[in-house]
Amino acid sequence: MEISATNSSVQGVQRAFERNAARGKRLADAENDPQFEKDIAELPSDKQDVAVNTKVIKAKDEMLGTLLDMTA
Repeated sequence: MEISATNSSVQGVQRAFERNAARGKRLADAENDPQFEKDIAELPSDKQDVAVNTKVIKAKDEMLGTLLDMTA
């Protein structure tokens, strides 16, 4: 179960980076982007997705460390 949570969180971070990169490309060519306002508004969402998924990975890592300490 822990591995699944980690994989899911890593994929979440990757998806957020991919969305952010696509938005960045569109914003760089803003004069032809009909979604300019939407892209600007959704940038904080990508940041939040990365933060949340990173916290899940960190929590899993801390739990695993605690379990290893208890068994040592």
